Amino acid sequence: MAQGCVIRQTGRTALRRPYTSPAGQSPSPTPSGSFLRRNMQAFRQLAHKYGKVATIVYFGVSTVDLGLSIWAVRAAGEERVKKLENWLTDKLGDWALFGREPSKVFQQEGSDQASREEGSGSGGAPSWTSTLLIGYSIHKLLMPVRVPITVMLTPSIAAKFRQFGYFLPKK
Repeated sequence: MAQGCVIRQTGRTALRRPYTSPAGQSPSPTPSGSFLRRNMQAFRQLAHKYGKVATIVYFGVSTVDLGLSIWAVRAAGEERVKKLENWLTDKLGDWALFGREPSKVFQQEGSDQASREEGSGSGGAPSWTSTLLIGYSIHKLLMPVRVPITVMLTPSIAAKFRQFGYFLPKK
Protein backbone atom coordinates (compact mmCIF):
# COMPACT_ATOMS: atom_id res chain seq x y z
CA MET A 1 0.00 0.00 0.00
CA ALA A 2 1.27 3.46 -0.83
CA GLN A 3 2.08 5.67 2.10
CA GLY A 4 -0.23 8.66 2.50
CA CYS A 5 -3.30 6.95 1.03
CA VAL A 6 -6.38 5.43 2.54
CA ILE A 7 -8.00 2.52 0.70
CA ARG A 8 -11.74 2.22 0.99
CA GLN A 9 -13.60 -0.78 -0.38
CA THR A 10 -16.81 -0.01 -2.26
CA GLY A 11 -18.26 -3.14 -3.75
CA ARG A 12 -15.60 -4.74 -5.94
CA THR A 13 -13.47 -1.66 -6.56
CA ALA A 14 -11.00 0.00 -4.24
CA LEU A 15 -10.80 3.78 -4.22
CA ARG A 16 -7.67 5.58 -3.11
CA ARG A 17 -7.72 9.07 -1.80
CA PRO A 18 -4.84 11.05 -0.36
CA TYR A 19 -5.14 12.32 3.17
CA THR A 20 -3.38 14.95 5.20
CA SER A 21 -4.33 13.93 8.73
CA PRO A 22 -4.06 10.64 10.59
CA ALA A 23 -6.99 8.26 10.32
CA GLY A 24 -9.88 9.07 12.65
CA GLN A 25 -8.97 12.73 13.08
CA SER A 26 -10.52 15.49 11.09
CA PRO A 27 -8.29 18.39 10.08
CA SER A 28 -8.72 21.40 12.34
CA PRO A 29 -10.24 24.33 10.44
CA THR A 30 -8.61 27.71 10.54
CA PRO A 31 -10.48 30.41 12.48
CA SER A 32 -11.27 32.44 9.35
CA GLY A 33 -12.24 29.28 7.45
CA SER A 34 -14.65 28.20 10.16
CA PHE A 35 -16.18 31.69 10.31
CA LEU A 36 -16.74 31.69 6.56
CA ARG A 37 -17.96 28.10 6.65
CA ARG A 38 -20.48 28.91 9.41
CA ASN A 39 -21.78 31.93 7.50
CA MET A 40 -22.14 29.99 4.27
CA GLN A 41 -23.88 27.13 6.10
CA ALA A 42 -26.28 29.62 7.71
CA PHE A 43 -26.97 31.13 4.28
CA ARG A 44 -27.61 27.67 2.77
CA GLN A 45 -30.09 26.87 5.53
CA LEU A 46 -31.72 30.25 5.02
CA ALA A 47 -31.99 29.70 1.28
CA HIS A 48 -33.51 26.27 1.88
CA LYS A 49 -36.04 27.66 4.36
CA TYR A 50 -36.99 30.94 2.64
CA GLY A 51 -36.13 30.18 -0.99
CA LYS A 52 -36.50 33.11 -3.37
CA VAL A 53 -36.79 35.66 -0.58
CA ALA A 54 -33.27 34.87 0.67
CA THR A 55 -31.90 35.30 -2.85
CA ILE A 56 -33.74 38.59 -3.32
CA VAL A 57 -32.46 39.92 0.02
CA TYR A 58 -28.89 38.84 -0.77
CA PHE A 59 -28.96 40.55 -4.18
CA GLY A 60 -30.48 43.65 -2.59
CA VAL A 61 -27.78 43.81 0.08
CA SER A 62 -25.11 43.17 -2.59
CA THR A 63 -26.46 45.97 -4.79
CA VAL A 64 -26.42 48.44 -1.91
CA ASP A 65 -22.93 47.28 -0.90
CA LEU A 66 -21.56 47.65 -4.43
CA GLY A 67 -23.07 51.12 -4.78
CA LEU A 68 -21.64 52.22 -1.44
CA SER A 69 -18.22 50.79 -2.32
CA ILE A 70 -18.07 52.68 -5.60
CA TRP A 71 -19.37 55.85 -3.93
CA ALA A 72 -16.70 55.55 -1.21
CA VAL A 73 -13.96 55.22 -3.83
CA ARG A 74 -15.28 58.24 -5.74
CA ALA A 75 -15.79 60.36 -2.61
CA ALA A 76 -12.73 59.55 -0.55
CA GLY A 77 -10.04 58.33 -2.86
CA GLU A 78 -10.06 60.06 -6.25
CA GLU A 79 -6.50 61.31 -5.93
CA ARG A 80 -5.26 57.91 -4.72
CA VAL A 81 -7.06 56.16 -7.58
CA LYS A 82 -5.53 58.63 -10.03
CA LYS A 83 -2.05 57.99 -8.61
CA LEU A 84 -2.59 54.23 -8.89
CA GLU A 85 -3.92 54.65 -12.44
CA ASN A 86 -0.89 56.74 -13.47
CA TRP A 87 1.50 54.26 -11.85
CA LEU A 88 -0.11 51.31 -13.66
CA THR A 89 -0.07 53.20 -16.94
CA ASP A 90 3.62 53.97 -16.51
CA LYS A 91 4.51 50.39 -15.54
CA LEU A 92 2.25 48.48 -17.94
CA GLY A 93 2.21 50.90 -20.82
CA ASP A 94 -0.79 52.28 -22.61
CA TRP A 95 -2.85 49.14 -23.32
CA ALA A 96 -6.14 50.93 -23.96
CA LEU A 97 -6.90 50.57 -20.27
CA PHE A 98 -8.25 53.18 -17.95
CA GLY A 99 -10.37 55.05 -20.49
CA ARG A 100 -7.79 55.51 -23.24
CA GLU A 101 -8.50 55.22 -26.94
CA PRO A 102 -7.17 52.06 -28.63
CA SER A 103 -5.64 54.09 -31.45
CA LYS A 104 -3.22 55.69 -28.97
CA VAL A 105 -1.65 52.32 -28.18
CA PHE A 106 0.26 52.19 -31.45
CA GLN A 107 1.56 55.76 -31.44
CA GLN A 108 5.24 56.53 -31.13
CA GLU A 109 6.74 56.85 -27.65
CA GLY A 110 7.37 60.62 -27.84
CA SER A 111 3.84 61.53 -28.86
CA ASP A 112 2.47 58.98 -26.40
CA GLN A 113 4.35 60.65 -23.54
CA ALA A 114 3.02 64.06 -24.58
CA SER A 115 -0.56 62.80 -24.76
CA ARG A 116 -0.17 61.18 -21.34
CA GLU A 117 0.97 64.47 -19.84
CA GLU A 118 -1.93 66.36 -21.45
CA GLY A 119 -4.78 63.91 -21.04
CA SER A 120 -4.10 62.25 -17.71
CA GLY A 121 -2.44 64.80 -15.54
CA SER A 122 -2.56 64.40 -11.81
CA GLY A 123 -5.25 67.11 -11.57
CA GLY A 124 -7.91 65.18 -13.54
CA ALA A 125 -10.47 62.73 -12.23
CA PRO A 126 -9.71 59.01 -12.52
CA SER A 127 -11.47 57.00 -15.18
CA TRP A 128 -14.64 55.07 -14.39
CA THR A 129 -12.91 51.80 -15.26
CA SER A 130 -10.37 52.07 -12.47
CA THR A 131 -13.00 53.39 -10.03
CA LEU A 132 -15.31 50.47 -10.80
CA LEU A 133 -12.49 47.91 -10.51
CA ILE A 134 -11.41 49.20 -7.10
CA GLY A 135 -15.02 49.52 -5.91
CA TYR A 136 -15.78 45.97 -7.04
CA SER A 137 -12.66 44.69 -5.27
CA ILE A 138 -13.80 46.32 -2.04
CA HIS A 139 -17.29 44.86 -2.63
CA LYS A 140 -15.82 41.35 -2.95
CA LEU A 141 -13.77 41.80 0.22
CA LEU A 142 -16.95 42.69 2.14
CA MET A 143 -18.63 39.33 1.47
CA PRO A 144 -18.11 38.17 5.08
CA VAL A 145 -20.14 41.22 6.09
CA ARG A 146 -22.92 40.78 3.49
CA VAL A 147 -23.79 37.19 4.43
CA PRO A 148 -24.55 37.87 8.13
CA ILE A 149 -26.55 40.97 7.18
CA THR A 150 -28.57 38.81 4.80
CA VAL A 151 -29.08 36.18 7.49
CA MET A 152 -30.35 38.85 9.89
CA LEU A 153 -32.68 40.59 7.43
CA THR A 154 -34.24 37.65 5.59
CA PRO A 155 -36.69 36.37 8.26
CA SER A 156 -38.28 39.78 8.82
CA ILE A 157 -38.47 40.55 5.10
CA ALA A 158 -39.94 37.10 4.41
CA ALA A 159 -42.59 37.77 7.07
CA LYS A 160 -43.47 41.08 5.37
CA PHE A 161 -43.70 39.36 1.97
CA ARG A 162 -46.01 36.71 3.43
CA GLN A 163 -48.09 39.39 5.12
CA PHE A 164 -48.65 41.03 1.73
CA GLY A 165 -49.36 37.66 0.09
CA TYR A 166 -46.12 37.16 -1.87
CA PHE A 167 -43.98 34.02 -1.80
CA LEU A 168 -46.44 32.04 0.28
CA PRO A 169 -45.40 28.49 1.22
CA LYS A 170 -46.69 25.75 -1.07
CA LYS A 171 -49.71 23.83 0.23
